[in-house]
Amino acid sequence: MKYRWTGKKVDLTLLVHEVKRFFEERNFKVDLSYSNSSKKINVVIQDKGKFRRVSVEISGIPEDFSVEFCGGERARSILKIGSLLALFGGPILLESYRTAEFYQKLENQFWNYLEKVVDKHA
Repeated sequence: MKYRWTGKKVDLTLLVHEVKRFFEERNFKVDLSYSNSSKKINVVIQDKGKFRRVSVEISGIPEDFSVEFCGGERARSILKIGSLLALFGGPILLESYRTAEFYQKLENQFWNYLEKVVDKHA
């Protein structure tokens, strides 16, 4: 999912550090990378024996920037064909539900946190 903010004048370097802190507080390992047009935060955690990966990309300028959260797309795509898998791949479907639930909960927490951070630093 991707959101865009305009007119907020948020220091994007500060925003990157806030995003990094969000994931570190949840025991994710964080890797930052920068390019001319964006800042990317790649994170990974081992949860119940599974590696969970998320990437967040921040692009734009302080007055007009966007943040994109990417994680769990594979699980969501498997759920789209859930009725077919229910017949033949019950365990795959169950694991996909658990994975999708993990990412959905994390993403909801992330956007709630980010909204507060943007409001605080605007």
